Amino acid sequence: MPLKVLIIGAGVCGPAFATLLRRADPSLSAYEITIIERAPKLRETGLQIDLRSQGIPIVRKMGLMDTIRRRAVPESGVAFVDAAGRPFATFGKNDSGHGAQAMTSEYEIMRGDLVDVFYRASLGLSADDDDEGEEPSTPNVVSNGNVRYEFGVTVNDISQHDDAAVDVAFSDGRTARYDLVVGADGQSSRTRRMMLGGKEASDACFKPLDLFTAFYQIPRTPADDSWMNCHVMRGRRAIFTRSANVKAPTQVYMAIQTSRAEDAFGLSTARSVAEQKETFAQAFADQHGWRVDEFVDALKNKTREEDFYATEIGQVRCRKLVVGRVVLLGDAGYCPSPITGMGTTLSLTGAYVLAGELARHGRDGVPEALEAYARGVRPFVDEAQRLIPGLPRLLYAESRWGVWILTTVVWLMSKLRIVDLVFKLAPENSGGLQIPEYPELNLSS
Repeated sequence: MPLKVLIIGAGVCGPAFATLLRRADPSLSAYEITIIERAPKLRETGLQIDLRSQGIPIVRKMGLMDTIRRRAVPESGVAFVDAAGRPFATFGKNDSGHGAQAMTSEYEIMRGDLVDVFYRASLGLSADDDDEGEEPSTPNVVSNGNVRYEFGVTVNDISQHDDAAVDVAFSDGRTARYDLVVGADGQSSRTRRMMLGGKEASDACFKPLDLFTAFYQIPRTPADDSWMNCHVMRGRRAIFTRSANVKAPTQVYMAIQTSRAEDAFGLSTARSVAEQKETFAQAFADQHGWRVDEFVDALKNKTREEDFYATEIGQVRCRKLVVGRVVLLGDAGYCPSPITGMGTTLSLTGAYVLAGELARHGRDGVPEALEAYARGVRPFVDEAQRLIPGLPRLLYAESRWGVWILTTVVWLMSKLRIVDLVFKLAPENSGGLQIPEYPELNLSS
């Protein structure tokens, strides 16, 4: 009898985990995998993300590196620009294939593209295959072999009466029993809330870093190039653009460093998308350097809500990743925050360790596999969540004098190639952790 697995969330780590289980089961008889996603279809939009550290060998073992390279965004590096738009400090990427990644990774990719790579792989499809699996029985179902996707569905309730099964009630009125439920539903995970027994316990796992950000896209202009451009300004504010993907619009990021208690702009209380857009537009309305006016006007005139996303930056530190047969994976259990650059890599590491332990322990050893996963992933979590003291506050300045000091330090770091020296002295795995080997996953060495 196959192990019935429910994965909640079709982001990066859900499909990656399903891919790993499928690879471990060539006969397609050991697992019966269902992935549900609240969106009506696979999400094709999202931020630019990257692979670093342990994420690189994991993808290589999965045989997907060439596919990711073909879809990679050719970003040149990071450039800091002044109020006139002139770059005064640049930090190129390390594309040598050796050593640690720089500010821009060698493996930059749009989130929607990476999700699509794992989605196709989980269904046993090639990267260039236009087929989407077997003919769906309903418009929101896609399946192939032992993997099934259901879109437009959420979980209303999870209940466990013993350590052998999980009863799940879905938003469409169905109920089903699974041997394992995996919460891969992100930083604001509803699975975590249900697993820990309520909103209060779940919210206590989120540790704010006093940073609020907004993301949206605008049409490309001749001024958009292959560099990530950063412009810092007084009032602890900054704007970043990324436009290396010539087939896509320009990405705009607005960032404000403030705590919930200080919050002069009302960022923490804005709830609806309309309120969030208005709040961020007003927060930058008094700044007129570089292209800030252009970005504020574009935000005010943006009508498609799905093109805008705002969030409070923080880390998810959930000490309990497993309760019975419910387990948290990726950002749902241990989001390191975007400022670490390790979110995607940590999610893939979690998926790799969880799949490896399940394959190693077999159907009758699920409890032991989950315990081994919780122990095995913890060192990677602790390493990825370690922040340089003072971050992110040190990257933002309150006054014009503070901006001058900050930009001068950045200029010196670029001029003296201090960052290059640090990267040369720190090879990719120096001081880091090696991923365990799982022959049971049937991956390439």
